[in-house]
Amino acid sequence: TADRILARLPKAIAMFASRACRTSVMIGTALSQREMEALVEKLSQVDSPWTCAHGRPTMRHVANLLPHLWKDERQAAEYIATPTITIAPLTQPDEED
Repeated sequence: TADRILARLPKAIAMFASRACRTSVMIGTALSQREMEALVEKLSQVDSPWTCAHGRPTMRHVANLLPHLWKDERQAAEYIATPTITIAPLTQPDEED
């Protein structure tokens, strides 16, 4: 009887893990600010928030790209504003008498 209960335990764990993944937020799902904050709050209370029960990653590292984009825009603006070719005015050669 105890052996029978232990044999069913891995199946129950697998079933709960599968159900948890099916109800999770899938990649590409748009979330509101409030939903994102609630999700991060829930993950902060989990012992192992980095992977799901199957070992799949639950998070992606995200960086604030805005400073890099502004830097790129400034460099492009400076490049466009700086002349790359210098054109000398046409002058008439001095006439010798």
